[in-house]
Amino acid sequence: MKKQLFSFIFFLGLTFPQILPAQLWVEPELGEVKQNGTPYEKGARKGIGFELILNDFGFSIGSQFRYLISSSQEYTIDFGIGSLRDVSEQTFTTYFSEIIPNKYNRVLNFPLLFGFKQRVLGSYIQDNLRFTVQGSIGPSPAFVYPYFIDANGNGFRDSNFEPVSDALSEWGKGTFKFGAASEIMLGMDFGQDNKGFSSFRFGIVMHYFGSGIQIMEPNRFEITRIVGNEIQGFIVPSAKPQKFFISPQFNLVIGTFW
Repeated sequence: MKKQLFSFIFFLGLTFPQILPAQLWVEPELGEVKQNGTPYEKGARKGIGFELILNDFGFSIGSQFRYLISSSQEYTIDFGIGSLRDVSEQTFTTYFSEIIPNKYNRVLNFPLLFGFKQRVLGSYIQDNLRFTVQGSIGPSPAFVYPYFIDANGNGFRDSNFEPVSDALSEWGKGTFKFGAASEIMLGMDFGQDNKGFSSFRFGIVMHYFGSGIQIMEPNRFEITRIVGNEIQGFIVPSAKPQKFFISPQFNLVIGTFW
């Protein structure tokens, strides 16, 4: 009997330390692990955003539509409202006015660009920061209207008595010009969910108008005196109609997917 009791106690001594930890330790439930992924992989297919644009022509605003065709490729449509100018313009500001010498016309520009965007370095950089290359092309209508009030109708600004117009008063004398525009942009897309997005792009934009736009005053003959039937004077050199408008450009886009 003593031998059986001793054997039983010896058996408990060997097995109890093994059973007790198994009873006290309970394996925790597995929690969800948040994995990176592109908006396309999380269900986004379309997006629209508000766009701020900065280039040598000034500030512009616009909108961008995106159509996602894969996790690394998109079709884009960009529409902007801005201005075009001659990059040689010099602005002189006083307390009451702003004057650009020899400026002839103001130009409002409404480019509509259709583009394709490709993600690059996707295997090396996380999905919440995506580097892209984008090319776009499309029509670029422009509304051209006088910079000054031509009181005597000679087609040139006589600075002594012809004032600079405000941004709206000479619209009735404006005309439309139709051209084309293109962009080549490098960009960074931020975010990894299927709700919102933000993008920063930088590159080169070019506008082309076949007939040209007269931004600065054309050449004119300045009369100094009239002697008999002879008119004496000199030619004031100025600018020819400008066909190409090229500038570096920076874009910030903030929008939402669905």
